[in-house]
Amino acid sequence: MLVDARVLAGVLRGSLAAAGDLGLVLPLVACPPKQGSGYPPRVPKTSCAFRNPGTRPPGGRWCGG
Repeated sequence: MLVDARVLAGVLRGSLAAAGDLGLVLPLVACPPKQGSGYPPRVPKTSCAFRNPGTRPPGGRWCGG
């Protein structure tokens, strides 16, 4: 993620310089204040009702349930 931020900062720096050379103002918007972690809460995993049959024995058959 740090690499992404550095790349975006470089692109923004270049864009600001090019806009300044052309006498333009980039339409930048301030970020809203950060609230919480920014990630949705984790959803608990529900257990599966089916048991893992494991590996099939050589020459054996799967048993359908």
